[in-house]
Amino acid sequence: SSAGRLFYVQDEGPIGFVDERFPDKKSLVARDAFNGTLLWKRPMKSWYTSRDNWRSVPVAMQRRFVAKDDKLYVTLGLGEPVSVLNGATGENVMTYEGTEEATEIIFAQGVLLVAISASAQGDEGVGRKGIVAVDADSGEILWRNEGAPTPFSLCSSSDRAFAVIDQKLVCLDLNSGKQLWQASGLALSGQTPVIAQEEFIIVAGKGQVIALSAQSGKVLWTQDDETSKQMRGTLAAFVSPRDAFVVDGLIWLGLSGKGLNPLSGESRRSIDVAETPGHHHRCYMRKATSRYILGSKRGIEFLDVTGNSPAALYDWTRGSCRVGVVPCNGLIYLPPNACRCYIEAQMHGFYAMASDPVPRRDDAIRLDPDRLEAGPALSNGPRPDARP
Repeated sequence: SSAGRLFYVQDEGPIGFVDERFPDKKSLVARDAFNGTLLWKRPMKSWYTSRDNWRSVPVAMQRRFVAKDDKLYVTLGLGEPVSVLNGATGENVMTYEGTEEATEIIFAQGVLLVAISASAQGDEGVGRKGIVAVDADSGEILWRNEGAPTPFSLCSSSDRAFAVIDQKLVCLDLNSGKQLWQASGLALSGQTPVIAQEEFIIVAGKGQVIALSAQSGKVLWTQDDETSKQMRGTLAAFVSPRDAFVVDGLIWLGLSGKGLNPLSGESRRSIDVAETPGHHHRCYMRKATSRYILGSKRGIEFLDVTGNSPAALYDWTRGSCRVGVVPCNGLIYLPPNACRCYIEAQMHGFYAMASDPVPRRDDAIRLDPDRLEAGPALSNGPRPDARP
């Protein structure tokens, strides 16, 4: 979401069928983020399908979208290069050659970092893989790295890029691609989320969280992720990567309820954690805002990182498989889902949910004259055939 717009891929094919004679019909859709008005829609050439097995859809597919100001950077199909669209109209602005088979996109200081991972064979019979850095304005390729990054590991901070490549955490210069340092011997997994900050790097590894210096790659501290260890079975069964968050200057490991000093690993704050007994973790990752960690067990578990309010459970809310809920614009977006878990209470459909409603005031809805922009329809007067 960006500039008051919400972007997503929607399957408009018939529901309830797994027969190949009734294929998916995927479209890229843009709506007004606050009232849901359809702004534009365009068909996708191809996209992931969950008709065979919803677990076959990678969680990292949501990292194929980046919305920045009035532009949307996206792959318009599987195996397609990265395109930049006008966010208001959906029209193509540019397609970046050399980014075919893109699987993840990061926007950093005017540079697009694109992870390439080809399942198909390339022109010379070898599957393409690696990282491509592209100037977002000109489309010029700045550099390439032939190492394939682990899903969720590609990130950036300041003038540096980071990724897990061949079981090593690698730091690259953002503008030249020169390797600055690498760290090996870390407890990593097939999907390793990495968070980059100015001073430190957080790696959500295999049952362990590792903090490293962003400047040198030196390990600052490690800590067992007890929450993930306790949930190892359900996290694996529902293919949900482990996660960590940097909120309010502290590190939060999943739903542990403990805020850690990022440079020392010491516990600095404990908050109330919601208990959701008798239910597995969902098939999508948790999310976080500047104040809350949003758990994803039965529904949404709101954990207030300030510690000023108790945890709140909203069992009837959930997001789509593999994607989850989307917190932004002061709202929580709940896309449609096909899940039967806790089906008696869940909400069906596409919702944008807010906190307590703001009282309506007459003077709040009066138009400021400076906000009214008169177009040709207003100057020509009402059409005779116009409906009220």
